[in-house]
Amino acid sequence: MKKHVIVNKWMALVIIASLLCIIGLSPISRVYAGDCSYFKDIRNLEYNNLELSNYVGHPVKGSEVKEIQEGLDDLSLIGLDKDNLLSIKITNDNMTYVVKSTDDDCTQAEIIIKEKEKGDIAYVIKEGDLVNTLTIGSDGNYYLDGEKVIYSFSTENINVDGICGSVVDRWQSNDPPKGTSSDYKRVSPDGTVQLNLQKDLEDVGNFALATLIGFAVTGVGILVSTAALIKTIADRHNMGKTNYVKYTYKKYYYKGKHQIGVGLFAEKRAAKYYPGKNATGDYASKTFYCMEQYY
Repeated sequence: MKKHVIVNKWMALVIIASLLCIIGLSPISRVYAGDCSYFKDIRNLEYNNLELSNYVGHPVKGSEVKEIQEGLDDLSLIGLDKDNLLSIKITNDNMTYVVKSTDDDCTQAEIIIKEKEKGDIAYVIKEGDLVNTLTIGSDGNYYLDGEKVIYSFSTENINVDGICGSVVDRWQSNDPPKGTSSDYKRVSPDGTVQLNLQKDLEDVGNFALATLIGFAVTGVGILVSTAALIKTIADRHNMGKTNYVKYTYKKYYYKGKHQIGVGLFAEKRAAKYYPGKNATGDYASKTFYCMEQYY
């Protein structure tokens, strides 16, 4: 891949991360480099040649290794890592990554990554009969099949005491980073996010929807079954043509404190996801943990 494309790509990610820090959503993350012993490195994305050969099905060559690793790095930007990867198909035209969810191993998708000259990264996601193109734009926006996805959100006031600098790591997990679930105490205010997909919900695959409701957080695989349930509810209520998904969440801090380490913040979120504009009626629920590391 061309060097100037990669440089533009990282410039785009800086823009996205900066915007998301402002609006309080979870942005793109890199490998966790914190020094707290109770955190494990859940962003281990480096593969040795033997591992890559197992995924590809034949011994990999030097040129292949670099291209494969660049693709895996791009997958990490939408929250997919080793836990999600099943295999890699290499043809003369494309490199296809076969992935699975981490909350429902029956859900699989094939992803082809295309990097564009201006720094956009496009993910062609094939899941069953559905094919969606999800694009991270160099302008800091997400695009679904060419249309900008519009996010409306409630403003959150975050306590910044103890923050040493800029946030550089954010990720999500099904498991608490410290203590047990019962150690996390409810805090206010609650959060609300509305997505305008500008596309019928029934025409969006589970992986694409999970990525959009997760907004490129790490560990997006934990949201795939939630995305599937949102679509099931929409179908049940004849809402497959809606362009909207709305979700609300309650926040919980470890023993009432947001900060749990040096520049390290965590919260439990109990979220409800509704098809349509209004947060009423049937919903899909998900409880997970969000972590932020500042330096």
